[in-house]
Amino acid sequence: EKIVDDEEDDLENMEDEDNDYAAAADDALHAHTTFSVEGQSAHANELESKKAQNVEDADKINENDAGEREAEVEEPDKTNISASSYDLITGLLKAGDWPEKSYNVNRCTGLEVRKALLLWCRNAIYVVDGFEQTDGEGLKGKINRLKKVTTSFQVNIRQHGAQNADATEKSKAKEKGTESTEDEITYQHRSQRIAFGDLYSVYRRRYQLQQNALEFYDVHRNGTLIAFSTNVEREEVLSKVLATPLPSSIFSSSVLGGATSINYKKFMNNLRAKITSQWVHGKMSNFDFIMHMNSFAGRTYNDLT
Repeated sequence: EKIVDDEEDDLENMEDEDNDYAAAADDALHAHTTFSVEGQSAHANELESKKAQNVEDADKINENDAGEREAEVEEPDKTNISASSYDLITGLLKAGDWPEKSYNVNRCTGLEVRKALLLWCRNAIYVVDGFEQTDGEGLKGKINRLKKVTTSFQVNIRQHGAQNADATEKSKAKEKGTESTEDEITYQHRSQRIAFGDLYSVYRRRYQLQQNALEFYDVHRNGTLIAFSTNVEREEVLSKVLATPLPSSIFSSSVLGGATSINYKKFMNNLRAKITSQWVHGKMSNFDFIMHMNSFAGRTYNDLT
């Protein structure tokens, strides 16, 4: 009995120890969980505060950038605009060419008329579309870039009715669709170089019923019609061209028999008489003769007006 009582006491003591260990483990687990939850909550609060601070800083930076952009839009740097136009033009020139003088002109190609600069260089002339010089000579003055101007013609030959209304609506929708593409291309600069060694002929032409244009033809018979602001500028450029060595042109010294000065009007009269004589004696076809006569009369494919 004594032994049984001792064993029962030992079992009770062991059960009490197990209960104590279990209680201690529960307390430790509860404390760890509480600490973890409190630590995560504190860390989350810290992250939220940092995020809010970063958002405030980003808003301030965006406000400053927007202010700077508005200031740049309101006050553009005119010097940079002029410099960009100057750099664009000089970048189109061939090595060794430098403009001695410039003229504000119109390049005429069929029904298309573009404002341009004619640059007189030592070995060639350049026609660069999309620029206009307001003052100065050569490239020393102020040069403005001109936006591309497009002209559209709408011709309606149908009678008024439902089909006509539908066609008009379709044309309007098409125009609205092309407005966005036209706005994207605001500038267009086309450059053409006419070397004096490749110049075949030059003719006086009328533009808008005024004697203020010249048409240049190269050795491949490609024509370029240039309209000047005044007749004085046209005659000035024509005199410079005739005083320049033109080895491949009808004005070359070999054709003229070594003559250095050229009287344009007298030369054209002699050329017309020579061509007429060739046609009379059967050395020229009727088509070629008519084409020459149209050219002498001032007609050209480059001005359909």
